[in-house]
Amino acid sequence: MNQQLSEQMHGYWQGRAQGYSEYNQMELRDSRALNWSLCLQEYIHRFAPDCPHDQIKILDVGTGPGFFAILLKQAGYDVTACDFTLEMLEQAKGNA
Repeated sequence: MNQQLSEQMHGYWQGRAQGYSEYNQMELRDSRALNWSLCLQEYIHRFAPDCPHDQIKILDVGTGPGFFAILLKQAGYDVTACDFTLEMLEQAKGNA
């Protein structure tokens, strides 16, 4: 990726961190969180049907404000989240 594009992407997501986080906070409080959680767990179970949740390690690349990482952690998975911007990671920490 060229430097200019990288800087543009970083600037965009840095500026969107707060608003995107607020939207994710709303999602975490309504039925979408449960729906997504059940969907994710069903999908993971297909690939690791006999493995306890706490023995499954998940890497959430591009976590943003942490929506999926939070749901997966609440379901008992070992989750590591990373993102392109520090601002998004700060939002994810706050949301968790």
